[in-house]
Amino acid sequence: MSTVRFDSTTKYYATSSLVVGYALCSSLLAVINKFAITKFNYPGLLTALQYLTSALGVWVLGRFGFLHHDPFTLDIAKKFLPAAFVFYLAIFTNTNLLRHANVDTFIVFRSLTPLLVAIADTAFRRQPCPSKLTFLSLVIILGGAVGYVATDSAFTLTAYSWAVAYLVTITTEMVYIKHMVMNLGLNTWGFVFYNNLLSLMMAPIFWVLTGEYREVFDALGANAGNWFEPVAFTAVSLSCLFGLLISFFGFAARRAISATAFTVTGVVNKFLTVVINVLIWDKHATPFGLVCLLFTLAGGVLYQQSVTGPPRESTASKQTNDQNEDGDVEQNQSVPDTNNNNNPLGFCLLPSELIQSILFSLALPEIIRMKLVNKFLAYVISDQNFIRECNLRSRSATWLFVYKKRWRRDAIIHGFSDQSNCWFKISVEDLIKQVVLYPGEDVYLLTASGNVFLFASNSQKAVFAFNLVTKAVKKIPPCPLGPRGTSSWRRSGMKLVPQGSGSGNFRFLFVEMVENRPVLFEYDLEIDKWQSTEAREVLHENLPGNDCMFLNVVNGPYESLVVAVGSEYKNFPMILRPRLGNRGQQSSTAFSWVHINDRKHVYGDGHMMIMRSRGIDDDNVDRRVKMVSSIEIWGISINSGNWEYVSNVPSDIMEQIGKPYGVMIGCLEARNGIVRAVLMSNFKGSWDIIWLTYDKKSGLWTWVPLPDCKMMGSNLAGITFSSGLSLT
Repeated sequence: MSTVRFDSTTKYYATSSLVVGYALCSSLLAVINKFAITKFNYPGLLTALQYLTSALGVWVLGRFGFLHHDPFTLDIAKKFLPAAFVFYLAIFTNTNLLRHANVDTFIVFRSLTPLLVAIADTAFRRQPCPSKLTFLSLVIILGGAVGYVATDSAFTLTAYSWAVAYLVTITTEMVYIKHMVMNLGLNTWGFVFYNNLLSLMMAPIFWVLTGEYREVFDALGANAGNWFEPVAFTAVSLSCLFGLLISFFGFAARRAISATAFTVTGVVNKFLTVVINVLIWDKHATPFGLVCLLFTLAGGVLYQQSVTGPPRESTASKQTNDQNEDGDVEQNQSVPDTNNNNNPLGFCLLPSELIQSILFSLALPEIIRMKLVNKFLAYVISDQNFIRECNLRSRSATWLFVYKKRWRRDAIIHGFSDQSNCWFKISVEDLIKQVVLYPGEDVYLLTASGNVFLFASNSQKAVFAFNLVTKAVKKIPPCPLGPRGTSSWRRSGMKLVPQGSGSGNFRFLFVEMVENRPVLFEYDLEIDKWQSTEAREVLHENLPGNDCMFLNVVNGPYESLVVAVGSEYKNFPMILRPRLGNRGQQSSTAFSWVHINDRKHVYGDGHMMIMRSRGIDDDNVDRRVKMVSSIEIWGISINSGNWEYVSNVPSDIMEQIGKPYGVMIGCLEARNGIVRAVLMSNFKGSWDIIWLTYDKKSGLWTWVPLPDCKMMGSNLAGITFSSGLSLT
């Protein structure tokens, strides 16, 4: 069983690069913004340039396929406008705060946001009060902030007015605005694009209202011959560039590392900002003020510890974590919670070829789940080239599906692929509810192929086809033999054949003895009709090849009756009567839910598996309990038409799979020269599953270890192999 793995060293360095890039951008951004507003003292124009860089950068990267953002539409823009307005105010007040105060003051007030968010949530949104540890951390934050303000030698009314305005706007954004736009269905880069583009459109209004346009025109007139200042140009360029870079590194790092590691990185970034600010210039707090600042940051660390655990996270804590404690607002963004599993945004930052390579390594249920949780991934998965390649790969996969009756409230198919290493739980509850009228009704999984699964209903005496990908449900008309219960369908001589990749059409075939003659019954979904054809005897010289379908009809003690179906036989089924030589005298049928004899036979696709069992020499063990001692594979000979010995399971594998059982069932399929067999044995209410494969060309046996699928009880209601699922 092969699995795809990425080189751990490459992954380590890639993750390290993302974290280092995020740390540098985050720790330097506030200092760079302070440097920019010092050298380019026009906050409205500076933020407009930042909006332009971010919006244009997202658009250009989207055009080149490095990321995916939602297209701009007037309808969404109208709904998004309130959020963009508050976002603009937050950026505007943030820039003016840096203009009139130092970086330390900004960090202190930024760290106060959890306190205000918690108060607003409790007072206005009727959220539960914070826990004791959270409340203690908020008090520490408040104490550090009060101590800092009391000792701030550079205290000015203007600076602290902007600080209060900044706190009000960012708290409003955290508590209300983000929840107003979450139902718009935008991905993260869509949020960034709309935020910055709409803010850019609002910038001229604020230029006029604040009178900044006069300052800009006066500066242009005073420096008519020398508009270009290298230092100011560098500062503004760095500010715009880092605002865009932190979008990339912030989202990528959030997905590359755990939430706890990301939080710790954010806290370290704040300390780095303080250190850098102290080292490069004298625009920082007094020593005691720095102690108060560190005290505030320590409260922030304690706050993170109190809200990142699983018990009772308040809305306030979740919203503040959404802001990643590094101030997404100063990063020119307003984004939803990227820690939420419903928004896997790290993919958006990778080249499309790498994204597809990652997706191809997943099993189809995982791909479908990814398609449902994120617009960008849905866009990638819906691409016709991706679908074509994915379906080509899935054809080589074989699935084992097990259905255990859990009544209507918990109808789940357990699926395991030979290309994965885990079970997938596929809920069919909603599909069954459409057709099953009575709770606890006897529903049995007959067979499956591709995306289509056939279930039989006992009370309705009908067969239903479920398409797990399209969610389509089809009630198959009664066959010519009339309505049938589930017990009439439990046979190895049936086949489900998909018709055309992704079309959803299929043929359902089975053989039944009618007046002592085998008759093939075939249902074609495309025409929604049954057809019946009587099978014919075949001469020895006209024996069929191995490329047709073999449907078992009767399995007697010495002779079986098999019907071969294929286009090469002029559309009529042919009767085969393979005999078993002295080596493997038959004595039991294919499926048995009662006492097991010493020999057990499982049939499928022109092959037969014989399991020989022995009793257990222990007086304390029920005599009905057996232990499998040997397993053989037989196939229909194209030369004689009889059963022909193929191979037996090696002793070393038998030693690993030999376990006591009370009841055993199995299924067998042969496809592309590979024989696959599954044995499900029940011992004291617990099911054990053995998956064996035999390559007829190389003569090699393989035991596929299956993890425990946590199935207890005796109400197993179907087991089948299936070809690979496919996207449509």
